Amino acid sequence: MLKTRVVSVKFDCLKQVYLYDPRNLWVYKNLPVLVKKDNYLEYGIIIKIDKANKSKVLPPIIKTVRDVDIKKYNENKQFESYAFEICKKKIKELNLTMKLIKAHVTFDRYKIIFLYTSGERIDFKLIVRELVHFFKMKVEFKYIGVRNEAANIKSIGICGRPLCCNKFLTHFDDISISQAKEQGMSLYPVKVSGNCGRLLCCLKYEQDMYDKLKLNAPKLGATVQTPDGIGMVFKVNLLTQSVKVSFAQENKKGDLFGIYKISDLKIL
Repeated sequence: MLKTRVVSVKFDCLKQVYLYDPRNLWVYKNLPVLVKKDNYLEYGIIIKIDKANKSKVLPPIIKTVRDVDIKKYNENKQFESYAFEICKKKIKELNLTMKLIKAHVTFDRYKIIFLYTSGERIDFKLIVRELVHFFKMKVEFKYIGVRNEAANIKSIGICGRPLCCNKFLTHFDDISISQAKEQGMSLYPVKVSGNCGRLLCCLKYEQDMYDKLKLNAPKLGATVQTPDGIGMVFKVNLLTQSVKVSFAQENKKGDLFGIYKISDLKIL
């Protein structure tokens, strides 16, 4: 099977990454390119270059951008800010129960996409008709969830750094409260929730390591044999690979609690 280059391209308004064939173009990471997406021309950034079996026909990269393309891209960014304010005004005039998040215009100005959130079903017929008449281009409203809402707004997380979803994440992993427990995180919502109100995406980063560390660790409440007697697991610290054990009676050292390495214990 012939090996070929495959590039992953990311767009402004979409966190999902799309694959393209660079053909004979000289490409590298973070290179801006123009591609065809559906029926319109779009500006994207190459975030990854791979080698893959040429078993699937991929759309080609149209070209790498030049100064004139960058100038047009910046003009489109200014137009998006203008379109956002116009659309927000229309939403207020029509009394629609929706929150506008972002406006995105395709590179060739074939279509303008408005990202929004809403707690109920919206009738777009009137507002789309008025916006099409105003902008003289195709108009689309795209619903996004609260995580995508945060991803499309530049903000700072509780760590003091820009949000991961806005900088580099291309998809959202499933996060559970059990992961926060295993990692010893505070379970107060404000401590384990991101700007979107959902569990922190960064809980996933170290989870593979915690999964490996807990393979030989006893569970809470397990009965274990320690060098100082038999006791019950009271607390587990996976990072230090240590366990706090409580004893029903004073152990050999005369203590009711003791901290031991997991390797020094035998699970009964």
